[in-house]
Amino acid sequence: LNDHTRLSCQVRVIDDLHVKVVRQASVEGIDAGGRPTE
Repeated sequence: LNDHTRLSCQVRVIDDLHVKVVRQASVEGIDAGGRPTE
């Protein structure tokens, strides 16, 4: 993967989930892309 690869996933969880954002598209200046299909 290169620095401009965007990964997206959908995960079902049962309880609260805490995440840490490592790289944010708007901060990195790259296109966030479209929304995933439902």
